[in-house]
Amino acid sequence: MSTGFFNELWVSKILILNGIYMCILVSFIAIIIGTIIGVFIGLALTYGNALTRFLARVYVDVIRGIPVLVLILTIYFVLPAIQINFTALQAGITSLAVFSSAQVAEMLRGGLQNIPKGQTEAAKAVGLGFF
Repeated sequence: MSTGFFNELWVSKILILNGIYMCILVSFIAIIIGTIIGVFIGLALTYGNALTRFLARVYVDVIRGIPVLVLILTIYFVLPAIQINFTALQAGITSLAVFSSAQVAEMLRGGLQNIPKGQTEAAKAVGLGFF
């Protein structure tokens, strides 16, 4: 029984390695794009005006509330109904980037809001500006 499994595994090694490569590639691209978008949304959540904070909060709460698989299937199957077509690879990267951007935004917001007020005052005292 086990020899059959390992035989099939050996026969399919190239396909499995291609799958691992594709998984790493999609993950890497989605994380990079999601981090870039998430930084801007996180800054909007922390330092934006009332409207910007509201829109960013709605985005983060809605995206974090949707399961990732539902998001992937929605982008791949529902968006073509409104003439927005993605390949499977594009849909996967887009949906994972959107989901990770919401996660990064919330992590950045939490990190920035946990900086003690004394640290900010100390930075201003030594001449550092906002940026």
